[in-house]
Formats: sequence, C-alpha cells, structure tokens
Amino acid sequence: MTKVKHIYCYDFDKTFIRTAEKVEGKKKYHEVTGLTFPKEDWWQSPISLDMNIFYPTRNEFTYQEYKKSKAVPDAMNFLVTGRVLALKDHVIKILDFHDLKFDRYYLKDGNDTFIYKLNKFKSFLEEFPELESLTIYDDRVDHLYKFKEWADNEPRGQYVDIKIIEVS
Repeated sequence: MTKVKHIYCYDFDKTFIRTAEKVEGKKKYHEVTGLTFPKEDWWQSPISLDMNIFYPTRNEFTYQEYKKSKAVPDAMNFLVTGRVLALKDHVIKILDFHDLKFDRYYLKDGNDTFIYKLNKFKSFLEEFPELESLTIYDDRVDHLYKFKEWADNEPRGQYVDIKIIEVS
C-alpha cells in the first residue's frame, strides 16, 4: 500500500463551487418557484443545492490547484465542508457534474464548522504518520486566521508542512 505523504483539503462552498449565497439564493428561489423559501437553515437545506434552480459553477483558481494536486504522487484529495452530512448526495451530485472526484468526502456532523474542520485536520496528522504536507484551501477569513494559528502552534508542524491557502 502506498504511503500518503501529501493531503490537499478543499472546502466546498465558494472555495471550490460557487453555490448560491443565502440572500441572493432565497430571491432566486422565489423567482423560479414563486414560493417563499421554507423556514430552515439555508446551509442545511437541500434546496440551496438544487441544480434545477441554481447553476453552481466551479472556482477556476481552486480547480487549477485541484488538477495539480491530483498529479502529485503519494497524495490524497479530501473535500472537507461545513455542509451537513444529510446533504452528501447533493454535494456529490454537483461535484460529479463538474467531474470532480475526491478520495474522501467529509461533511460535518452538526457541530461548529471550524471545530469540525480543525478536528478533521488534526485526525489526518494522526492517521497518516508518513505525512509531509497538509494543504488547506478555504474562503472563510475568520477560519483561515484560526487555522494558521493552529498550524503555527501544532507540535507536529515541525514535521509536516501545513499550508493554509485563502481562496476568494
């Protein structure tokens, strides 16, 4: 079995796929259906990922980075998103539409998004003892700052090159 030496983690919304934002999305939903958006959390709603209503495009910067990472030997590509697990099929449908395949898909279990992602990143350091680099792509500035702080203070960071990439 090949040892994993490099992991590339990609966020979903805005970082990789330009999904509809909440306010504009609710307006578009009303325009298309004539209905008011149901009283549920936008980011946990399957409607927010409905490709019959919205056309989510890919972020070209991240797509180019993804293509490079797919060519790296001994590497794995993970999707790590704050979208809830119940939306996994919807997320994968959009990724399949754009011909994007990941080695693993991580959708949060209901906890705080930052804490969920950080715990995943920490678990990768444990799971893959041969890891040389961990690259994280995300768009949320508040999260990026805290990921960078964690990376700077992570004891295993002296052995693993942890890169935090801001995507806009």
